[in-house]
Amino acid sequence: MFLSGTASIDAQGETFHVGNIDKQIHETFNVISTLIQDANMDMQCWMEGVVFFKNPAYVQEYLDAIEQNERAALPVILCVADICRDDLLFEIDGVFAKKGE
Repeated sequence: MFLSGTASIDAQGETFHVGNIDKQIHETFNVISTLIQDANMDMQCWMEGVVFFKNPAYVQEYLDAIEQNERAALPVILCVADICRDDLLFEIDGVFAKKGE
C-alpha cells in the first residue's frame, strides 16, 4: 500500500490544526493508522517513507513526537520542501506491506 501526501486533513478536505506543527504531526499519524487499519495493516507494516516539512525548524519537533510515540524506528527520509497547501506544515508518503504475503 502506498500512501501519498498523507497529512492533517479531515474527511471534508479541511486542514486540521492550522499553525500547530505538533498537532499536525499527531493528526497525520492518526490518519495513517485509520487508513492502514482499513487494509488490515498496522505500523509494523511500514516499509519506507518520506517525511516533508515546510520549515527545517519542524524536524526536531517531529523527532521528539515519534520518540514519545515509539515510532522512532520508522525508516524515512526527512525532507524540507514546499507542501501542497500553505496551511500544512507536515506530510508523509509511506509504503506499507503485509509481512509474509
